[in-house]
Amino acid sequence: MREFVKILALLIIVIVGLSAAVYLALTMFTHQYYPYSAGRGYVAVVKIDGSIAYSSSLLNAFGSTVDPEDISKIFRSVGDDSLAKAVVLLVNSPGGSAVASRDVFEAVRKLSERKTVVVHIREYGTSGAYLISLPAKYINAEPDSLVGSVGVISVVVTFSDLLDKLGVKVYTFKSGMLKDIGSPYRNITSSEIAILQEIVNSTFKTFSSEVLNYRGGKIAANRFDEVFSGRPFTGRQAVEVGLIDGVGGFDDAVMKARELAGLPRDTPIRYVEPPKPGLIEIIYRILGLGGRQKIMLNIEVVAMWPLPVVFKEYMAVNS
Repeated sequence: MREFVKILALLIIVIVGLSAAVYLALTMFTHQYYPYSAGRGYVAVVKIDGSIAYSSSLLNAFGSTVDPEDISKIFRSVGDDSLAKAVVLLVNSPGGSAVASRDVFEAVRKLSERKTVVVHIREYGTSGAYLISLPAKYINAEPDSLVGSVGVISVVVTFSDLLDKLGVKVYTFKSGMLKDIGSPYRNITSSEIAILQEIVNSTFKTFSSEVLNYRGGKIAANRFDEVFSGRPFTGRQAVEVGLIDGVGGFDDAVMKARELAGLPRDTPIRYVEPPKPGLIEIIYRILGLGGRQKIMLNIEVVAMWPLPVVFKEYMAVNS
């Protein structure tokens, strides 16, 4: 019994020590790249880096993600800060789920009603990431970045033939004929293809209507079909087509934000990021008691480019 208590005590010490080390690293080695003076107006810089998805989405298994809840909190904080005179969104994202992208779009739209918003696309500003850029007053991009890819995609993968060869049988009990639509355990039917295509078309209609609303007057008249074909454009091409307003670097975007907001050219910038986790939260994450929600498979229309990104399944889950 004593040995068990000693081991438990040692384990607690190790966990607390490791958590403290992580906490110190987060607090001591993070800094603002462009300091600003307290009490002075500034240009807020918010990074949109990675796939756009909620924490429970399967997209979280594929690298860095932008959670709409987290980004919305940042936008509200910036919107309420009277010293934040303008906002530059530093976008580097191929897109994400249709729902998450739409929610971030709405958050950007609300922020643009309160602040001057400028978007700078670094490498990717495609599909859902292009959608969230639309409410900005000005969009610029790196010359060789990828922009646009206005479209929606949903992928269904089946491996029923492989299971047959392996002698594996899957029995599905469902309440209705379409409850397991998109199941990987059987071939998809023509009626199911029509249903899924209808969902994609409906989501695309919403996407394209926002593009027309914000950029319709700027898109070249002879390029509409090309724009809505789903193809990506380089930054240079996107200017010619009318998807963005200019080509340039991050500094150019900051200068444009200052200009549009009527700020002095030397107005400082400030990177605004989600708050770092506290020591207790870090301990909880190490113990597996906190952090991101459990990832769940669900049906999701993915507005994303480039591929491959994720193979979504329509699983029979409680709805």
